[in-house]
Parts: sequence; structure tokens; C-alpha cells
Amino acid sequence: MRKVNAIFKLLIVTCLFNISCSVLAEPYLYIEGYGKNQSQAERDAKEKLALRMSSTVQVSESSSQTYRETTKIRNGEERESDAQLHNTLDTTSTITSAPINITNMEVVKSDCNGSECYFEFRVNKERWAEQLSRDINQQHRRAQQYTLNQGRDWKSTLSFSEAENLLKKTQQSILVLSSINNDVARAFHDQQVVLESKTIERVKSINISIRSASDMYSQEVNSLLSEKVRATSQGDIIVYIKGHARKGRKNNKYMAEQKLILQVFEARNTNVAVGQKVLSEIGESAISKEEALISAQDKITKILNENSIYTLFN
Repeated sequence: MRKVNAIFKLLIVTCLFNISCSVLAEPYLYIEGYGKNQSQAERDAKEKLALRMSSTVQVSESSSQTYRETTKIRNGEERESDAQLHNTLDTTSTITSAPINITNMEVVKSDCNGSECYFEFRVNKERWAEQLSRDINQQHRRAQQYTLNQGRDWKSTLSFSEAENLLKKTQQSILVLSSINNDVARAFHDQQVVLESKTIERVKSINISIRSASDMYSQEVNSLLSEKVRATSQGDIIVYIKGHARKGRKNNKYMAEQKLILQVFEARNTNVAVGQKVLSEIGESAISKEEALISAQDKITKILNENSIYTLFN
């Protein structure tokens, strides 16, 4: 029997809820929520509104192909052969959305029957737009202050991470605001693009060197991080990577722990670490210790792929 598996990359589609002009003209936005009390119903209503405003659909596809060949033997001689090829395709999808901050939800009506209550809320769109605008404006000012930092030390480097985090939040808020007041959102979008560009420029201005211990996984992480930060041989910041693994067996399963230590040094003083991050994950396997270790390492690699070198330490 031969088996071939292919796991396709996640297909990420961002969906924006389109509100018609007639709805935009209405002063209120109405949403429904369910729960044991008003607090739970509000949370339910906000989650539904978040899905309507901006949601991300993640689709994962897995295909497998199995080939089976059966041979019938009679009196020591091959009499008949039968071959079958089976193809299967599995698709799973999840819908996620970023949380939406609303401070002016009003109860229009409610009805509690049995263990669950129904609430209808309304949101004044003008007041909500004003709230979002204030939040975006404040976060843009903070992000701009971070980008003005001209230092080349580790503390200054982390400030750019703060700017990145703030701009991620404002990007989501601008997306929501565009569903309420597109003209105001467009003005903020222009500011967003400028600030994102400045942040990228400041991040690129910091030279980072990546060094690692001799173990295989540390060297793999070295290659990964070096590509992400475009590492140089003589950096203002030096990141040293060291891995440590333990393998064993427990309850008829192979177990492994992968630990990864990341230490940060400044070129002006390489004797004192100015930052450290320890990542540790456990892997399991029914096949071997090596498979369990690979599972643990994959978990850490996923964390590294989902973060920048700055957000890892911040």
C-alpha cells in the first residue's frame, strides 16, 4: 500500500461586510444578542457585529491518495490480481474576527424565557465613529513618537515593535470605521500608510546579526530569523540562539521537549545580555522519539513565523 498526503497552505480570505447606502443613512445600527444575562448578550452581539464588519475565513484542504493491490494465490500459483486507487479530499474552514470596542450600546428591547435571554441593541453610528476616530488619532500619535526615535540600541528597537502593534490595531479600527463613515476612514488610511512606511524604514535601519550554537535546530532557527531580519555579519544588535532537547517515553508514547533560548546583546557591550526569551514546547508521537521532537520543534517554529524578532521579546 502506498499513501501520498498533500497539505495545502491556508487560503486566507478577508471579508468586509458591505452596508448599503440606505443603511448608512440610518442613524442607528441594530444588532441582536443572546445569553443568560445582558452582559452575555452584549458579548454575543459584539461578536456577531465583528463578523459582519470584518472577518477572516481560513480554509484548509487535505488530500490523500491510497493505492491497494490484492493478489489471490491458489495452489502456490498467482491466479488473479486486483488494483484500486482511492482519492479523498477533506476541507475545513474557520471564521475569525477581531474584537470590536463599542461603548455606546443601548438596549432597545429584551425578552427572557427559560434559561436564555434575547436582547436587541442599537448603536449610534455617529457617536461610534467619533469614538473610533479618537482612538485611531491617539494611537497614530503614539506610533509617530516611536518612529521618531533615532536610537540604535535594543530599547529603541523594541519601540518600533510598539509602533507595529499600534498600527495593527488602528488598521482594524479603520476597517470598521470604513463601514460607518468611509470619508473619515479614508483620511485615516492615508495617515496609516505613511506611518507604516516610516516604521518599516526605521526597522530596516537597525542592523541585526544572528548567531547560534552548533545543534541542528538552533542552526535552522538561525536561517529562519536571518531571512526575516535580513541579518548582517556586523550588527548593532546580536541575537544568540541556543537549543536544548530532551527525549523519552511515557504511557506508551514517545515524548520530547524542545527548548529554545534567544539572547540579545548590543554590539557596544557583548558581555551583558539586554534581553532574553525562552520558548519551550512538548511533542508526542506513537512512532519514535525523533517524530516527537519534530512535533515540538514545529510548534516553536510556528511561533517564530507568526512573530517578528521584536514582538517575540516585547
